[in-house]
Amino acid sequence: MQFVRHIASRGKPAPTALTRLLIGDVSHHKAPDVGLLYVCGGILLLAFAILVVRYASYRYPSTKAIDASGKEIEESK
Repeated sequence: MQFVRHIASRGKPAPTALTRLLIGDVSHHKAPDVGLLYVCGGILLLAFAILVVRYASYRYPSTKAIDASGKEIEESK
C-alpha cells in the first residue's frame, strides 16, 4: 500500500498519458469509434482508483515511518 500511495502522490502520469492519447486520437481520426470509449473509460477508472487511494491514506494514515529501502525508522524520543 505504501508503494501505491507513493505513486499516487507523485502525480497522475497514467491519466495524463491517456488524455494525451485521446487528444491525439481525436485530432487525427475524424470518425469516433469504440476505442474512444475505452480510453475515456480508462481515464475514469484511473481517476476513481486515485480517489480511493487518497481517501484511504487520509482515513487510515500509516503509523510507521519507513525509509526509501522500506526499512522501519526508529523514532527518537
